[in-house]
Amino acid sequence: MEENLFKPTIQEGQFEATKSYDINKLFYVAFFGGILATIIVSTRNAKWLKITKQTINLLIGIGIGLLLVKVFLSVAVLNNLILFSTPENLRYLRWGFRILALLLYFGYFQVMKQKYQKHHMLGGQDEPLLKDAVIIIIIASIVEFVLLLIGKVILDYVI
Repeated sequence: MEENLFKPTIQEGQFEATKSYDINKLFYVAFFGGILATIIVSTRNAKWLKITKQTINLLIGIGIGLLLVKVFLSVAVLNNLILFSTPENLRYLRWGFRILALLLYFGYFQVMKQKYQKHHMLGGQDEPLLKDAVIIIIIASIVEFVLLLIGKVILDYVI
């Protein structure tokens, strides 16, 4: 029995190597980048951690739903369908969208937490996030702006 004590329990080829960003730092992507950036970066990380496709698709669906809510509310405010006349009220709306992005991050975090811990127990290292996050945040901001413009054009056409 003592012979087995020094024998490695995980043999070469028994596990698939994963890679991951530090999932705690995805908070900053959600806070500064918004909903779309959170969807992109967190989904990429979830795929790296080999989260089930069904779970990833569910989180993407929730994220797209939140993004549509953001676009519809923003377009409604731009067209004065919802009155947010004071800058203070607009600040509340922006903070509300930021909170939605953080809630989405929290959902991804809960799904990835266990696999992320396993990734570290098996000697996995964290990938650098800053460069990827900045690029994705810039692109996601442009895409969200274009979505707002498209929403405004559609609403102007309908009304």
